[in-house]
Amino acid sequence: MAIHPRDPDIILCATGLTGTDGRLESGLWRSADGGATWRLVSNAIDLDGRGPTRFCGEVVAFDPNRPEIVVAAGETRGIFISRDTGQTWEPLGLEGERITCVAFHQTYKPGYLVVGTCADAELPLFGCGRPAAPAPRADKGRVYFTRDHGKSWDCRIQRPAFGITGIALRDGFFDLFVLATTRGVYTTETMAHNLYQRMEGVERDTPFTALGTDGKQMDPRFYAAPLTATGQDPVVLTSNWQRWIARRGIPAGAPIVAIKADVADPRTLFIVRTDGILRSRQNARVERIYHLGNR
Repeated sequence: MAIHPRDPDIILCATGLTGTDGRLESGLWRSADGGATWRLVSNAIDLDGRGPTRFCGEVVAFDPNRPEIVVAAGETRGIFISRDTGQTWEPLGLEGERITCVAFHQTYKPGYLVVGTCADAELPLFGCGRPAAPAPRADKGRVYFTRDHGKSWDCRIQRPAFGITGIALRDGFFDLFVLATTRGVYTTETMAHNLYQRMEGVERDTPFTALGTDGKQMDPRFYAAPLTATGQDPVVLTSNWQRWIARRGIPAGAPIVAIKADVADPRTLFIVRTDGILRSRQNARVERIYHLGNR
């Protein structure tokens, strides 16, 4: 899901499932009244809400600098763009890639977009089997970026047995960002010309599927969690790009698929797991605010 950064009544929701006949049925829906009613705006983007890529990052995003522009990425058909807040869509390229996450830069300039992909050989790590549809170019994990809303693309990283599962950009510095991958947590200070695996305080070469940031322009914090954790305190954080430390008090349990910092209080985290949502405040007990079995 993605929410318009200036008008919270406008919401986009990407849905998809595999039917009993093995066919992928997808739809991108839009609400203009805060979710009270929904309208199907595209079924051309092949989205899979049940396959292994559901453990990866966001594939729908508004450009915060020009929020009339939105992108949405499918399983195999590439990335699409809307220039009217999600009402109409057109293809933008990268067909045949297994796109797993997208991220606009918050303040650098309009059009700066980073896209991560995954090699299909890595997807069984998530324990959800194979994707519904084959992706012809999913032989490597790649990092693409564009400065002009997809008029031109630059592939900076491509590695076999590798997949990008999350992207967190550092506000104020266009070339610095963190990547969660199927082979650990990486950082780059050169717009992905080079990647560095920061191993101090994180599990080595293990799949990380949750990645978030508090979004601060100066001294931001980044939060990450592996797909599976064997002990307590599965969420780690860093503020200096070098060493990761545990966020205390968060219990291990079901796989963590997303970490979001509270906009009003960046030290408060919402931890999305496959069995529900936890809220973690500084110096307070972790609360379960939603359980999958609740209605």
